[in-house]
Amino acid sequence: MGYEKRQFLYGMDFDTEERLIEQGFTRKNVNVRIGSSTDDGVNSAENIQGNTLIPNIELPKGDNKVIGSFWYQLKNLNYYFLWNSEGNHGIFEYDHVSSTITRVMIAKVLNFSKDYLITGINVIEFDDDNDLLYWSEKSNPPRKININKAKSDGYDLPISEEVIDAVKYPPLCAPTANFQNDKNQKNNYLLDSIWQFKARYIYDDKEKSAFSPISSQVLPVKTCSSDDQGNTIRIVIPKGGELVTRVEIAGRIGNVNDFEQVIELKVGEYEKDGNGNYVYIFRNDKALKGISVPESIKLYDNVPQIAGAQEFIANRLMYADITEGYDNVDVDYELGVSYDVKEKKAPTNTIQGDLRIINAKGEFQPIHISSGTIPIYGGFQKARFVNNMFIGTSTVENELNQSIPLRGFVIYLAGTTHHCISVQEQGNNKELQSTDFNTYDSKSDDNKKEIEGEIDGTGSAPWTKSRLKSTFKIEDVPDGEYILRVASNFTTADDLLDESLAYQKTSTCVLRVDSSYNYEKQPTEQKEIKVKVQGGQILDGLFITIKDLTDFDSPSGATNYQSYLVNPLSTTYTPTSIQEALNQPRVDHVEINISSFASIFTDHNGFSFGSIPGITTINVAGYSDKDYTKYNLFDTSANPSSYTDYNNRRSVFVTRSNPDIYNYSKTSAVVKLLDTNGQPVEGFKLVVQNGQTSSSDENGDARLTFYGDTVNTGAARNLTVFAYGSGACELTTSPLSLNKYILIGKDYNNAITAVDNPVLLNNFTITFLSSPGSSGLKPGGVYRYGLVYHDKANRSGLTNVITNPELSVPFYTELESPNIKSASGTWEIKNLPPEWATHYQWVRTKNTAIDSYLQWYTDDVTYTEGNTLIEIDITNLTSEYVTANPSSNLSYSYKKGDRLRFIKNSLQEYFKEYIDLKVVKFETGVITVENLVIAPDVSEGLMFEVYHPRLDVDKDLYYEIGECYEILEVEVGRDGDTVRVHQGQDKDQSPIQPFINPATGTFKTGDTYFRNRSIPVLSLGGLYSSLVDSESFSDFWLSDVSDIGRINKVDLDAKKVTRPTTIYYSERFIPETNINGLNSFYDTSFETYDRNFGAIKKLFSYNNRLDCLQELRVSKILVEENIIYDQFDQGTVAASAKVLSKEIYYQGEYGTSNPESFVSNEGRRYFFDIRNGKVLRLSNDGLTPISDNKMHSYFESKSNFYSAFNIIPEVWGTYDENFDEYVINFGVVSREKGFTPDELALVSSQAETVTETIDGLEYTFSIEYEENEQGVDTDFEIVEDVANGVYVINSNAGDITLGRQKILSIPSETLGFSEKTKHWTSFYTYLPECMGRVGIDFLTFRNGQAYLHNTNHERNTFYGIGSSSEVWAVFNQDPGNNKVYQSLSEESDTVWEVREILTQKGQKSNLIKDDFAVDYGDGHTLYKKENIHYAAILKDENTPNVDTPLIEGDSMRDVSILFKLTNGSTDKERLFASGVRYSLSARTNR
Repeated sequence: MGYEKRQFLYGMDFDTEERLIEQGFTRKNVNVRIGSSTDDGVNSAENIQGNTLIPNIELPKGDNKVIGSFWYQLKNLNYYFLWNSEGNHGIFEYDHVSSTITRVMIAKVLNFSKDYLITGINVIEFDDDNDLLYWSEKSNPPRKININKAKSDGYDLPISEEVIDAVKYPPLCAPTANFQNDKNQKNNYLLDSIWQFKARYIYDDKEKSAFSPISSQVLPVKTCSSDDQGNTIRIVIPKGGELVTRVEIAGRIGNVNDFEQVIELKVGEYEKDGNGNYVYIFRNDKALKGISVPESIKLYDNVPQIAGAQEFIANRLMYADITEGYDNVDVDYELGVSYDVKEKKAPTNTIQGDLRIINAKGEFQPIHISSGTIPIYGGFQKARFVNNMFIGTSTVENELNQSIPLRGFVIYLAGTTHHCISVQEQGNNKELQSTDFNTYDSKSDDNKKEIEGEIDGTGSAPWTKSRLKSTFKIEDVPDGEYILRVASNFTTADDLLDESLAYQKTSTCVLRVDSSYNYEKQPTEQKEIKVKVQGGQILDGLFITIKDLTDFDSPSGATNYQSYLVNPLSTTYTPTSIQEALNQPRVDHVEINISSFASIFTDHNGFSFGSIPGITTINVAGYSDKDYTKYNLFDTSANPSSYTDYNNRRSVFVTRSNPDIYNYSKTSAVVKLLDTNGQPVEGFKLVVQNGQTSSSDENGDARLTFYGDTVNTGAARNLTVFAYGSGACELTTSPLSLNKYILIGKDYNNAITAVDNPVLLNNFTITFLSSPGSSGLKPGGVYRYGLVYHDKANRSGLTNVITNPELSVPFYTELESPNIKSASGTWEIKNLPPEWATHYQWVRTKNTAIDSYLQWYTDDVTYTEGNTLIEIDITNLTSEYVTANPSSNLSYSYKKGDRLRFIKNSLQEYFKEYIDLKVVKFETGVITVENLVIAPDVSEGLMFEVYHPRLDVDKDLYYEIGECYEILEVEVGRDGDTVRVHQGQDKDQSPIQPFINPATGTFKTGDTYFRNRSIPVLSLGGLYSSLVDSESFSDFWLSDVSDIGRINKVDLDAKKVTRPTTIYYSERFIPETNINGLNSFYDTSFETYDRNFGAIKKLFSYNNRLDCLQELRVSKILVEENIIYDQFDQGTVAASAKVLSKEIYYQGEYGTSNPESFVSNEGRRYFFDIRNGKVLRLSNDGLTPISDNKMHSYFESKSNFYSAFNIIPEVWGTYDENFDEYVINFGVVSREKGFTPDELALVSSQAETVTETIDGLEYTFSIEYEENEQGVDTDFEIVEDVANGVYVINSNAGDITLGRQKILSIPSETLGFSEKTKHWTSFYTYLPECMGRVGIDFLTFRNGQAYLHNTNHERNTFYGIGSSSEVWAVFNQDPGNNKVYQSLSEESDTVWEVREILTQKGQKSNLIKDDFAVDYGDGHTLYKKENIHYAAILKDENTPNVDTPLIEGDSMRDVSILFKLTNGSTDKERLFASGVRYSLSARTNR
């Protein structure tokens, strides 16, 4: 007899042949502890404690499944994620201390899927009161919530994706901004600057979003003044979501400067507009703060759309196995050009007439040159010119100084830039024509005689008196009413270039300006005339008469004088210069009585002239005053001296503040100018008829000063005031009539103290026509436009373009009607938007045809080299313009390749053909071009454009242009169906006919400014104002900027991509600060690892290393460290500026496809590798396949089976710290699809439940089917699906096919690996849907409920269902001999029944509890003898030909035997050992 005793010390052995299984091992265990115990049961097999339901009163109705859990070690909490069939998905918190479950969040927006597990989970302590929960999954974007806020219902309902997405949404569209005026702000810190702005949100957990797109350029609004551009900018930022707590605004000047922080304020500190948008008034009165350039230029936070793995390490978030980018969109759009057309002819009126110069005898006078080079006018009397041109010893030029340097008089419309120079007519006698244009040559006596003949009509030529006249013509006059006046004959070309219009403060000896003329009689004085023009009118027939003061028949001692009357406020005033004296208040429109000889009225500039016998006293407006001082108008000394002889002809009379004039004649009034928004208008010119001109100040106030007609009466003066702007604005009412305003001095006899208290008159209202410098597209330019779509977080694809995305803008001379103000692009979109997009932007390239250009007028044109070259003289730019405008940045410098094209001829008519010539050189202010096309003759006054073609543009670089529109979701039909369409600027896309009725709009801005430029062109009357194209908003400060923002590009291969081996990392979270960069991902913040080893399935932080588990390999990655190797190949870890190092692979070709199987405990990490059929432990000694610890065949077989069906099962892993055990669960697998032919061999079609043994293991397949339409059960039928190359199992009834395929079901299994025994100890019958842990607590989940293990004293009771413990004991002593097994003993607390006794030869038996009983015949049954239970081994139940085989059958006989010991007790049971008695088998043939 032999006896073999087995103890249960280590675990299971699935690998060893039964005869060789070692002592301490079993074939299989179920629900037992081996090597550990709840108390003192170590080294015995002990049934295990059951689990206990943890109540969750907020579990939603419907089917539930837990799809992920996480142990937050810092606070010993577990967070788990619940899928719900009705969409009420949830996140719950299990508190280890209180053993309670708290709802964190239940919301449909969580959008969990039961088929996608959540394995990337982190909880980060934000501060003492807030923890942040981050997670990633393959069915949703990375997510994040504030746990404490969620638990306290701090989120608005319904909860939105914006709340839970890890990426923080920025403002989706650019801010809008415009200039405004703040009358209370004294200084303007925004002068001469063009700004762009962008903004970003700061969220409640301190995350900063990416910046918004960049705004359009904020163009200065000059209202109606060339100097005023507004002193504040109103910035409007789109309102943010509920979690936005602060808003940061950044700004820059121009296009190329870095952005700087303008302001960061709490949301409540901003003003709000009617839509809740944030409003900030920017003044640029504080220093701006710098912004990190990478942070500023980041297009968006590159948080992946999908991330399969996530980890938090070194205060950074890591995402791996990511999906990013978007597929290119098949766009369909059309582009066009629209034009802002100038008014056809309405604003281009003409005012013209004749001008005569006449002396005291009524004789017409010429403009001529009698000596030197200075033209003069007058000086001829019949038969007396030759000997009487001199008075005393002085020449006429010096004494009377009737010089006229412009060879004609300047006639102007007061308060405007509209003017002309009169042109003297001449006869056909060339000898009389001076080489100086428009003048007679009077240097020779013969010429003088001919001119005298011209005067009296007796000259040798048949001339008449009508020949001695000049004509004038003011062109391009807008509709309106004007005051026509004549400036001083001393006006020069430089004076006309002065934009302040100072020349309009000068006068000349005008006798009369009228609409008729009687030259036989000297007319009464009328110094100006009011004219009205409209509708392209040519106003003709005006007459201007100028007085020649060279009267040789004046009485003895007579004085011919010209003088300005000024009235300084100081009674002791002495001028330091004549100009200063002229800057004193002028006394206009008053009567001057000189020595009781003549009554002369001052004009609008206080100017008067006359010829009188002598001056002894001067009375002004009836007030006797002898205290006048007279100064020579041409005294250029620093302190001009006064004189009293009155012989000088040109003077300034200073009244020394006659109090009578000031108190009783002078009146002041103020007119306020406001725009249609009620804002003051600065720089507007106001002209009083027969009075002075003034300008409105920064408050819109214009002070008018005028004087009364009479003395003592306090009579009113009826006045009319005209207002003129810079061309950007117009008046709604003009002129303004000022009638019956009482003079301040009311009663001459009742002397009162002078009080300068102006009367406030009714306001002018200004209407804006257009902003000066409106931008658009360059005529002659070529652009490319594309569409960029953005998602809810402003992540975008690349630029989408049609086959030919170019938009060519014709040049002016290529247009049939070139009379345009500006050019813009138009668009229409016909394609439907992609499903993921929430909004879109237009983008465009820079001008691909033109690099730089200048539009200008030439003052001279010369043809050379046989007309093959044309010299275009621009010295009016390089000399005159630059001298008059030293602050201008306007210039031209030649570059090889420059070209020149014509725009207008000297008559200011557009050329009717496109002429584009090569520039060959530029020297001394002259551009020389080739005339190879034989261009039409051109002359001075030519308008042209010289440009440099762009040769190096990258046509695939596109820029934002500030045009952002929504994707609309429009409901159609009655079923609530929706169609996504494009919002348009002018019209939205139709959801019914999107291709026929597309979205349409016009591009608001461009890279070209259409504005006026004042150019000195003598042939066009001096300073000529013309509309030009310009790269710059202004010629006087740096402003060559356009509406371009962030860059995008075209890549025809762009698509949505999955990067399985790329790890993206965030910026830092720095505790106890306001820095939380966990949402901030740069598109350069990543490392990509070897794709040959499959996707990254799990990241794990360990000792500042990152465990990286790919499908086929495992590596470690150093974080902010690197390994430096010495000459001996010895590595040293050192700090590194690089966040992630290269991978360092562990030995062993292992990986994982089941990140849910991963768990870590005390430095040991465990996971399952389905491809290799291994369970791995990663520790300090590297990778160890613990599945090889006598369980290799089991795991390999299981993996092979999954692989055969191409199935990746759910494999959960956790750690039971109570028993130092890694627990792994293989979830239930079902598949509703066809089998391949190889797979079909594993499935029978003859039964509803099919059991197959594969690699020694049994698997059960459930074949489920539905009843057919007739409610009749049907049989299975295998059908070959030829098209797809598979077989399917269908249920058929006649010719009715249900179309339901079979369901393959593989049952779940759970087993554990003990770190104490280093072996797999047992299978477990708890079959959870998910597992987790918290501290030493071991959790499983089933149907959404959480269960705590090792707590239920009812052993083997799981999820409320009882189960049994099993020990499969193998007895194989003396394996070389067959043995007859006779009895079994159990050293245990109670009997363990033997469910099966098996030999390798196929024998089978069993023992029930009663088989262990010994009946002593006294009614007492003994189950235990000296603490050991005994039972005789029954016979082989498969013995043939006997009635009771267990009794009569063959003995159990083999070299080894297997006992499946089973115990179903709910009490604690232990099995220390088991033994068998046997005898050696007789050697027979049996």
